[in-house]
Amino acid sequence: FISTHNPYFLLSILEKIKANYEGFSQGVKTLIKEQHQIFGIDKVVADIIHPPKEYSYALESVLGNSLQYIISDSLNTAQQAIEYLSNNKIGKATLIAQDHFTRFEAHIDYTSLLQEPGVIGAAWDLISADTKYGSIIKYLLKDVILVENLAIAFNLLEKYSDSQLQFVTPQGEILQSNGILTGGHTNGDQFNLLGREDEIKRLQEEIADLNDKHQNLKNQLNQKNSLLEELSQKLKNY
Repeated sequence: FISTHNPYFLLSILEKIKANYEGFSQGVKTLIKEQHQIFGIDKVVADIIHPPKEYSYALESVLGNSLQYIISDSLNTAQQAIEYLSNNKIGKATLIAQDHFTRFEAHIDYTSLLQEPGVIGAAWDLISADTKYGSIIKYLLKDVILVENLAIAFNLLEKYSDSQLQFVTPQGEILQSNGILTGGHTNGDQFNLLGREDEIKRLQEEIADLNDKHQNLKNQLNQKNSLLEELSQKLKNY
């Protein structure tokens, strides 16, 4: 029996899941695994966003299927990718042409909103990511505001009713300005699309720390055994 809390076991499982792109559509898997077929395919959105762990579920809920979008260097590359999938009849995918998104900047001033009680922050400000993906992230999260709970979301919706905002709670509940509310209970999945790389890095660091502690204990044991052997030899010679 292997405990699911065993970091070695979890790391092994996560690495297999990541390598196989489990949870992604067939079209996305194909393009990412066969990048050599089309020069200019980069990463999926899920792999460029690094949220704090406590907000990972909220962002996964609000981003939804866009986590599977593939980033390409150009619209021409995106077209080649779609043709490749069509010609080989191996699924669909959505691609973001980065050469077009470099022209996009979010010019939204939510200064007063972000100072409201119960507002955690603007989603794009709460994550870390490579700056070269900044325009893409701002586009995907431009109207997403993290709040502490649904009660706060309802109050803010009344106050900012003329906006195009989406309020999301850490539990993944989403309230949109058009009155669409998403929420409820899910069993959850510790191997969600978002945060896999971060969890792998965390487990690798934990394992490295455990290995260091194991080696230190082993060294201490060897020293004690040597001392014991030395004392035993002295007793024999006494």
